[in-house]
Amino acid sequence: FNRRFDPSYSTIQTQVRAGAVGHVQTIKSVSRDSPIIPLSYIGPSGGIFDDFSVHDIDLLLWVTGDVPVQVFVSGNAQVPEFSKHNDYDNMIILLNFKQGTL
Repeated sequence: FNRRFDPSYSTIQTQVRAGAVGHVQTIKSVSRDSPIIPLSYIGPSGGIFDDFSVHDIDLLLWVTGDVPVQVFVSGNAQVPEFSKHNDYDNMIILLNFKQGTL
């Protein structure tokens, strides 16, 4: 939610909402936690969805002013410690928004 206060994201949001960039067809958001989070934090973190991806999703909804009508999620754990906590260290989220943005 802190990304809403980053001037570069605020500028993008203003331009998108004003129609200055036309209809947004696709938004690609890539996030990384490097180095890997401390292994002791994996369990109490709430998982990659609660602790990490929520910020990307919030940003996309805020920038577009739109809501998804369809969601697809897939993930896996390349690092075994994540599997032990029923968590993932890699995932893909595809949001299909009401106005047609992916």
